Amino acid sequence: MISRHLAQGLLRLMETDQTDFCALVALAGLDPSTAFRGADLRSVDLTDQDLTAFDFTDADFDGAILVGTRFSADGVRKEQLQGCLIRDSFIGENSLTGRVGIPLPQDRKQAFALLPKLPNVTARTALAMSLSPLRTEGEVEQVTACAPSAPVSVVLTAQPISTLSFVTGLPNLQSLYLSFSEISDVTALKDLAQLQSLYLRETNISDVSALKDMTQLQSLYLRETNISDVSALKDLTQLQSLDLSNTNISDVSALKDLTQLQSLYLRKTKISDVGSVLQRRFSRLVLMGADLIELDLTGADLRGADLRGADLTEADLRGASCSGMRIDSARLHDADFTNATGLTQAQIDRAEGNAGTKLPDDLHHPAHWDTDDVNLRRKNSP
Repeated sequence: MISRHLAQGLLRLMETDQTDFCALVALAGLDPSTAFRGADLRSVDLTDQDLTAFDFTDADFDGAILVGTRFSADGVRKEQLQGCLIRDSFIGENSLTGRVGIPLPQDRKQAFALLPKLPNVTARTALAMSLSPLRTEGEVEQVTACAPSAPVSVVLTAQPISTLSFVTGLPNLQSLYLSFSEISDVTALKDLAQLQSLYLRETNISDVSALKDMTQLQSLYLRETNISDVSALKDLTQLQSLDLSNTNISDVSALKDLTQLQSLYLRKTKISDVGSVLQRRFSRLVLMGADLIELDLTGADLRGADLRGADLTEADLRGASCSGMRIDSARLHDADFTNATGLTQAQIDRAEGNAGTKLPDDLHHPAHWDTDDVNLRRKNSP
């Protein structure tokens, strides 16, 4: 039976983004003087932690990272730290560096040189994690050879990469940054069950069907790629942020069941169908410069949305929620805002429109709209 106190602590841990060890202990409501006796702390990163209030009697620290870490004189024995990676750490007033454990180099190249020399996979995994993100194909190859199970991130932005075969040896890869590379095929990623963030901005990607079963993805960035179909993403129910800006996407209705999606970027796209996707509020909805001509946005929740410079000519926004919506320089010619809520005169004054723009009863057409409309007709006349 789990006590109510422990259950409440576990709930707090589930809801936090905190990664600091001492902060997590406090959130969980654990007593540092008793809760960590005999604890399994293998490969845990304890960098810059003040652990002087903790009793670690018989705890297992194999492969733990100790950088700037402090223990009390009676909280831990040196023998427990033999398998740790250590730099600038102390028991009481006594420095551990060079006396116990494995000295951790400050230089990145030296740390990678140390990687294959470590005595066990726990220590190698811990060191690989401390070196994350990996920044070259060479670093990826070294970790693949020495610590393939390490949950690491790889950042290869703006590097001349055209194949992804080198990442398949990292089954616990968590984040992959490949923006501004020459990648055109993401099939090699389909078995990376731990991958949570994928950045593919300005790559040669045109097909994302290989991602259809990667339901653990939380962030996906496809800005300025050649994709035109997002139906393969319809089951990525953990997705929280999606960037489709400046792509060939026109129909986003397939995203309707992605209820965890909080940030959607559609800057400079030509959208013809949103289905029911915009019937709920997004924390961040960006449609700057988008072509939304004749788009059905009836009842859409556009609160806080950024539509600066968007073209809403003849768009149907009847009953839309518009509080905080930014429409500076947006084209509202012949758009219908009948019964739209939250729309203010200040918003309308910063947009462009014409006599055919329908507004809620409490708003009026700015004087400059008539002038703009005349100028538009003159510009388009033969």
